[in-house]
Amino acid sequence: MTTSKRKVPAEDSPVLPDMSPKKARATAIPEQTTAMDPLSPVQDTTSTSATEQQVSDAETFLHFVNHVNNFYSSNNTASASTPIQQHLNKLFDTYRDSPQTEPDKILISGAQSYLSDLSIAVDEVVHFALCDLLNVDSIGEFERKAFQPQPLDTIARQSAHVSLLRKRLTSDPAYFKTIYRAAFKFAKPEHQRSVPLESALEFWKMFFSAASGGIEWNNGRGGVQWLDLWLEFYETQGKRPVNKDLWNMVGELVLKTKEEPDEQTLEAWRADGAWPFAIDDFIAWVKERPKGGDSGSAGAGQDQMDIS
Repeated sequence: MTTSKRKVPAEDSPVLPDMSPKKARATAIPEQTTAMDPLSPVQDTTSTSATEQQVSDAETFLHFVNHVNNFYSSNNTASASTPIQQHLNKLFDTYRDSPQTEPDKILISGAQSYLSDLSIAVDEVVHFALCDLLNVDSIGEFERKAFQPQPLDTIARQSAHVSLLRKRLTSDPAYFKTIYRAAFKFAKPEHQRSVPLESALEFWKMFFSAASGGIEWNNGRGGVQWLDLWLEFYETQGKRPVNKDLWNMVGELVLKTKEEPDEQTLEAWRADGAWPFAIDDFIAWVKERPKGGDSGSAGAGQDQMDIS
């Protein structure tokens, strides 16, 4: 059985519908009442109900789009008026430095008061955990939009959460590493790519000391005072700004020495590993030091550090 093929009409010819057996059983040839646009694609005029259905579908789609837009618009408005949001806004407003010129920012003075009310010291590691939580871009500056998603709408509740962050910093190495790495942008000057030597030394003292809420690095499993050694080495041997790679890898070294005995770290150290040269030089420097002494106790004939 053969079927007829649809032909593209000439400019002055009416459009003939598809008269294949399947189509012929379902539709009749409609009367052509309007002129064809010769530049338009072939038009299917087999049924007015199809056109009505398309209009109906379009109206339904537009209604859906309007509904979605209205939902998000009203949801944003409603969220700003929830009790928690109202409390957060009032709390934020109490710390603003310049309500007229900077209505949505807490600046230096207000930030100091805010941290004080949370019992957070500026040179405490949890300060940087808070900065990470509130998406802070610059130390001493908080923005209202960062407060809005938080469900902690009182200082008491926020203080309780800060206590949890303190515990997590010392019990969750992955979280500690995240906060340490994020602190790089605060340690370096704006628009610079490296941390100045003095700033790096101070940040390392803070992050790698239990007294400031960090990980204690002066209690090596074999007795090595890693933090003191690293600070002495970098201050006397490194003497240069710290780039992001070295910054990150110092954090990795800290965690590595916390996971295994000191002698294992020193014995198994591979100079051809993926470590910055400064850390390779540091390990070699530690191995050469007199056992148990600092640079002041070094002397001729003293034993080297025992790594056996």
